[in-house]
Amino acid sequence: MRKLVLSLWSLVRGLWSLVRSPWSLVRGLWSLVLVVVLLLVGCQGPSQPKPTQPVSPLATPTSAAKPAPTIAPPVSPLATPTAAPGPVATVAPGARIAPEELALQQQAMISAAKGDIARLGNLDQYQISVTIDPQALTLTASERLTYTNRATVPLNELYFATFPNAPANGGKLRVSRATVDGQECPTSLEVSDTALKVPLAQPLAPGQTAVVTLDFVTEVPRDSQGGYAVISYSRGVLALASWYPILRVYEASGWHKDLAPPWGDQVFSETALYAVNITAPKSWVVVASGSVVGQKANADGTVTQSYRTGPMRDFYIIASEQFQKLSTQVGETTVNSYYLPDDKTYGEQTLQFAKDAFSTFSQRFGTYPFAEFDVVESATMAGGIEYPGLVIITDRYYKSTAQPGRLEFVVVHEVAHQWWYSLVGNDQVRHPWVDEALANYSVIVYFEAIRGKGYASGVLQQALRAPYEAAVRNGQDAVVDQPVAAFTPQNYGPIVYDKGALFFEALRQKVGDDVFFTILQEYFRQYQYKIADGPAFLRLAEQVSGQNLQVLYKEWIQSKK
Repeated sequence: MRKLVLSLWSLVRGLWSLVRSPWSLVRGLWSLVLVVVLLLVGCQGPSQPKPTQPVSPLATPTSAAKPAPTIAPPVSPLATPTAAPGPVATVAPGARIAPEELALQQQAMISAAKGDIARLGNLDQYQISVTIDPQALTLTASERLTYTNRATVPLNELYFATFPNAPANGGKLRVSRATVDGQECPTSLEVSDTALKVPLAQPLAPGQTAVVTLDFVTEVPRDSQGGYAVISYSRGVLALASWYPILRVYEASGWHKDLAPPWGDQVFSETALYAVNITAPKSWVVVASGSVVGQKANADGTVTQSYRTGPMRDFYIIASEQFQKLSTQVGETTVNSYYLPDDKTYGEQTLQFAKDAFSTFSQRFGTYPFAEFDVVESATMAGGIEYPGLVIITDRYYKSTAQPGRLEFVVVHEVAHQWWYSLVGNDQVRHPWVDEALANYSVIVYFEAIRGKGYASGVLQQALRAPYEAAVRNGQDAVVDQPVAAFTPQNYGPIVYDKGALFFEALRQKVGDDVFFTILQEYFRQYQYKIADGPAFLRLAEQVSGQNLQVLYKEWIQSKK
């Protein structure tokens, strides 16, 4: 038995070394070792439970059945960038969200969370109209951002991320016209064309609001081989990550303009309200962050859907002519599984994994506040990637050739990111461990609840501890709390994901289960919709536990062997 286990583990390590960019697959490779877990634990997983009654291949989303407000026809080309997209009410500078817009945003929230929008105050507001042309692989759009300066100093310019321009992404985003408070202004690009500078005619004082409009076209690469292929058209699926200019974060040191290497996540953004009109051919199934609050058919054979998100920190779109859908319910949240036609069995499994993860994490961490969540099969080069309200899973894991357990591990890890990254935000570029390590450890919490502590212990040993110990033996140990750029593709996963997760296991062993989960619940409560970091978590953990945790934190997060 041990010889077989070691042989399997050697196979994993051998495969790892052959991958050109090894960590591009790390979100899924942890699960490869679950074969070993089955051998060590000595039990078979239960037969796959069936989800609720499947929905037939959809022509329109189920949410379209809601009463639809009037939606203004999309403008193509967008010649009037100051026009609000669809039913979005114009918001005057300095004003809070209009009542009619608030009601639409609340449709994206569960009952208990509808008050969060007003409680959060003057959130930034994105209003975007976008037309998708799947044949030309272009997005033609107009964006309006109502931004309030929450810094303590006046701002002379704003910076937006234009991530399609990143060399690893292979796309192109070009702004043809920009205005600030109705006045045209020049723009310029920095940092490999991924930081769009919008100068302000007058400094924007703390507490003041500006309205920025941007007309832009985004070109989508076909069969991108760069990075994770986050923005790409491949195998009939149009994946659109970071397709629009998103405001960068202003910190005490200035605007955050860092660009992560291809093996890391690229987006660091603050929570905002999104109102997005998406126009696409009616044969295409569009899935996006948030909820559909309105829909209309257009004379040219396209359909325009109006989305609202509630407070989210990004807006993702994925579309295909082939998507089919299964749905289930977890409390007031509808969980959807979108899959390609030949992969229904795995679409069913994915839905059940997501449902179980949602139930577990809502109980252990805190209630998910949004009315909808989507898991979508994609042609991504990663195992899975998280976005607010939506995660994508590689189509490689929807096949019988995928290693047992791989799909479940990745789905659960990405679902956990809805708590750690989407709701409790962090700087994924400079401090990636803050969300990745906790999302990885959350998988252990899931397996304890669904498969039992014995199974979870085996996963912890083989999927987390063994890869980290191998990295130590190979001289690749490193300090956990570092930027993505400080790691290599080879040690990024074992250190950030695995060693970081082992810190949470060590913390749990030190303070006990009751205190540990109280820490996580309080962390979620205090930092929901905000941005946290490692020191903030440490302070809170010490406050809740009443213990000095400095030595433990330094050992796991700030030191290397």
